[in-house]
Parts: sequence; C-alpha cells; structure tokens
Amino acid sequence: MSFFSGKSGKVIVGATTLKVQNWDIEPSTDLDDTTNSSSGGYYEGEPKINKLTGKVQLQWDAAQNPTTNPPNLVPGAQVALKLYVDATHYWNIAKAFITNTPVAVGAKEGAMVTFAFSFTASGAWTPPAGSW
Repeated sequence: MSFFSGKSGKVIVGATTLKVQNWDIEPSTDLDDTTNSSSGGYYEGEPKINKLTGKVQLQWDAAQNPTTNPPNLVPGAQVALKLYVDATHYWNIAKAFITNTPVAVGAKEGAMVTFAFSFTASGAWTPPAGSW
C-alpha cells in the first residue's frame, strides 16, 4: 500500500499555478426519492445528478493577485481548475464557478494574509486517472 504526501499537490487555474496551502473537494450525487409502498418502511433512492464543490486556501501573493485576471478568482467568475493530489494525478474541472472568496488577515499574530475561494463545477469533471 502506498500513501501520498500533500507536498507535491498543487492547483492550476487556467494557466496560473497558485501557491496553495490546502484544498478539498466534495463529489456528491443527489438522489431521487423512489420510496414506495413496497419499500418495507425503508428509504429507496436512485442517483440523478452528480455534483462537485470545493474550496482552495492559498497565501495572498502580491506578485500574483488572486483577484486580477488571471486567475480572476472573484465570485461569479468561470474558471478551469486542475487540483493535483501529487505531481502527476489531478482532478480536472473544465468549468467551475467561483462562489465566494473569504480573506483572512491575522494582524495580531503577524500571520500571513490568506485568501480562499469556494467553487461549484458546472458540467462534467474527471477524477485522477490511472493507478495511483
């Protein structure tokens, strides 16, 4: 069994590679309720719509402002994303919409300013291919 380290993970928006601290995604499927009189008191469902949402957190880099174009990470913007789990395997999201963009400033601690963005995929997306 082999495990991955996040040190080779990265996020590419269009052609721009971001300085990412972490990212997460949540693929899900909406179910159509098909419970009926023959269900014996148990829920029954059938998958109908696949959905993918996620969030990326990065360091605010003055040389690469995340809100300018590119990468244009502002609410409502449409972007293409590649979310790498290692150096070669990635989730490919051809079309995603930015849904929100919180900024965190930790003045008291003197911490680095962080920027995050959440997104929802629109249309098909593909998980990493091959054996990994």
